[in-house]
Amino acid sequence: MTQATTATGPSGRTYDFSLAAWIDQQYAALPSQPLRFRATDEDAWQDWQDRLRSKIVELAGPRPDPSPLAPEVIEAVELPDDDLIREKVVYQSEPDTWVPAWLFRPRTATQERLPAVLALHGHGSRYGKDLVADVDHGDPSIRASITRLNYSYGLQFARRGFIVLCPDARLFGERRGGPGLPPDSGGADQCDRGGNKAALFGHTMLALTVHDDRRGVDLLRSRTDVDPDRIGCAGLSYGGTRSTFLSALDDRIKATV
Repeated sequence: MTQATTATGPSGRTYDFSLAAWIDQQYAALPSQPLRFRATDEDAWQDWQDRLRSKIVELAGPRPDPSPLAPEVIEAVELPDDDLIREKVVYQSEPDTWVPAWLFRPRTATQERLPAVLALHGHGSRYGKDLVADVDHGDPSIRASITRLNYSYGLQFARRGFIVLCPDARLFGERRGGPGLPPDSGGADQCDRGGNKAALFGHTMLALTVHDDRRGVDLLRSRTDVDPDRIGCAGLSYGGTRSTFLSALDDRIKATV
């Protein structure tokens, strides 16, 4: 049975109890939508961008203090068919908080600085970064998901000559689980639980995730084989959300997919 969200009283008045009705009321009550895009020239566009960025930062809440990246490569695998090396690199996002990521680079070193892409995974799987990097752990169901959703865009960018970083977001991949967060819960429920716990400490998952992704940009820019002025990001589903906010808040990102 589907429960109704409206009711009509003897007076003939219809009551809408839904959250959607409240959201519509709030939107309609906005006096002038001050951040609506109305720019007609570059100066107005820049002014709008600055104001929008400030508002997003304000609403997202505080971000953690930065810390030394202290990166370490803990695994390296040659992919001779693609002329690539896939490394597992670990780096520090905030004090004592570490991000595991796959990094693709050419097998043959070059003096040329290469463009780079931060390839951001979405929901869809507890495996996080692995699908983006085409790592299926020998599981046919994972391989089917990669194929069906064209999920291996991290590897595909690397094949086209980019340095590629595929990090795990909080609550996914090797960063899932923990007290109150079953290792395989995945999906929206995992995000809801994690978001509630972050809120207890005055944080939002959006701010924490964007902070981690910006640290990924820091890592790419620290590499001598990366052109710091040619860094982009790409993502699917939740990865698209991450890409949207990362590029909105970090002007070091030059292209977004």
